[in-house]
Amino acid sequence: MERPVDNKLCLICNTLINMDDDGMRIPIPSKKLSKLAESTKSKFIIKWNNCNNNENVGCFHTKCFYSNYPNNLTSKELRVIEEVVDDIESFSCISSLIPQIKEISKLFKDTKYTVVFTGAGISVSSGIPTYRGALGIDTIDVNQTKKIKTNNEEEENNNNNNDDEEDEGTDYTKLKPTLSHKCLTKMNQLNLMNYCITQNCDDLHGKSGFPRDKLNELHGNVFVEYCEVCNKEYVRNFCVDVDSTDVYNEPWYVQCPKCKWNHYTGRNCTVKKCKGKLRDTIVNFYDDLHDVVLGGGYIKAEEECKKADICLCLGSSLTVSPANTLPSFSKFQVVVTPQATDFDSKATFKLNTTCDTFFRLLFDEMDLELPK
Repeated sequence: MERPVDNKLCLICNTLINMDDDGMRIPIPSKKLSKLAESTKSKFIIKWNNCNNNENVGCFHTKCFYSNYPNNLTSKELRVIEEVVDDIESFSCISSLIPQIKEISKLFKDTKYTVVFTGAGISVSSGIPTYRGALGIDTIDVNQTKKIKTNNEEEENNNNNNDDEEDEGTDYTKLKPTLSHKCLTKMNQLNLMNYCITQNCDDLHGKSGFPRDKLNELHGNVFVEYCEVCNKEYVRNFCVDVDSTDVYNEPWYVQCPKCKWNHYTGRNCTVKKCKGKLRDTIVNFYDDLHDVVLGGGYIKAEEECKKADICLCLGSSLTVSPANTLPSFSKFQVVVTPQATDFDSKATFKLNTTCDTFFRLLFDEMDLELPK
C-alpha cells in the first residue's frame, strides 16, 4: 500500500519519508521562487532545489512541515509557501488509520442503509487527475504558467510538448474502474452499500457494475445523452460531448444561455412519434442540475442521504455547491481524501489517505476478498 509520498525526500530534513511516517505533498510555488535569487533561497528552511520538477510537487514529513510553518519561516519564505499551502495533501501512516478502520467496519456491519458520495479522487488510479490538490487539474493549470525558468531549452521544449498532449484531454473510452469502484459494487451486492451519488462524469461506477437504478450522476455522464422532450436516455460507447460543447460550426449548435456552451449532439430521439433533439448530460458551471435523468438529481440524492445511516464520502473536496451539502443529511459521515475539506470537523471520521488504500484496509478488517 505505497503512498504517493513514500520514499520521497523531505524538503526540510532531507531524509526519506517512509511508510511509518505521516507525510504530505504540495505544489512547488514556482512563480515566487522564480523571482528569488539563489542566495535568498539557500537561506530557506525548505530545500526547494531537491524537488522533482517532473511532478511539480514537494514532499515533507508532516511533523517537519508543521514544526516550522509558519513560525520558523522567514517572511519571504512564508509568502512563497502561502501561494500553495491551500493545496496540501496529507497522507496518514497506515498504523494510525487502523483504529478508525476498525470503528468504520463495525459501523457498516451494524447499519441498515448506506450511501456513498464520490468525487474525482476515486478515479485517480484509473488515470484521471483530480481538480484540486497537489496534482489537481486546476492547480496544475495555474502553476504551468509559474514554472521556474530553465536554461535547458530541450527540457523546456519537452515540457511544452507534454502540455500539448494534456490539452487533448482524457480518453474516457479507455478508462477502467479502479479498485475502489469495484469494491463499492461488491459492497452493493452484499447489501453493505445501498446507493451511490457521484459528482463524476466518467461512467466508471456504471462500468464497474453498480446498478444504474441505484446510481445518481449529479453532474452528468460523458457517455449518456437524452431526449429533451421525453427524457429517454441513450447510453453510448463513445463520448457524446465530443458532438456538443464547442462545435460552433455545426448546424445543431445552440449556445446555452447559462453555461455558454452547447448541449445538443446533432442526433434525435428514436422513440416513435417523438423525434425530440438529443442533448448531452454534462452539467457545466451555472447549469441547473438534472431533476429527471441520471438518477433524479439533487432532490433524489437528498432523499437518499436522509434515509442513510452512513454517508461515505470518497475523493471529494466537498466544495461544489449544492452537492457538498448532501453528506450532512446522514447520521454518520466517513470522509476519505488527502485534502482538507470544510466538512472535516463535522465528519464522524476523516481519513487522510487514498480511496484505494481505504478499501484495502476496510476489506481486510471486514474479512472480505478484494475484487479482481
